[in-house]
Amino acid sequence: MNPSPINDYGEKRGVMSQAKTYTLYLSWWPKITSFVPVGIFTLAAILFFSGVLQNAKGEPPQFIGFFFLLGATWFWYFVSSTPYKIKVYGNFEIEFISFIRRRRVSPVDIVSIKPYGSQFGFLLVKTNRGKIKLIQTY
Repeated sequence: MNPSPINDYGEKRGVMSQAKTYTLYLSWWPKITSFVPVGIFTLAAILFFSGVLQNAKGEPPQFIGFFFLLGATWFWYFVSSTPYKIKVYGNFEIEFISFIRRRRVSPVDIVSIKPYGSQFGFLLVKTNRGKIKLIQTY
């Protein structure tokens, strides 16, 4: 028997019942270069604040730990907010999924997609509501 033509209406117009999911591939080298600075800055901040790393006079340089904590926070935010998965809901919506948030964008709102100028291996998706930085996968 032929399938019912009533259920075929949405598929002809680009409406999908399920989202297409694209997992962004990341090889081992970018994973290491992304997570090693995060670990180093976090460990250094913990060591400075705990007083394990003391200067010659015996007092801990805790103010330096504050700068390492700021660096660790920036690295954690950068790594956690980079999308690792993209879901496409037909012609209506694209969802960029990262560890700390989900961004939904209409395809009409995307202005441009181009390489991120200052960092190799990243793409910048400019939308009407902001920018999304993606890892360029090959």
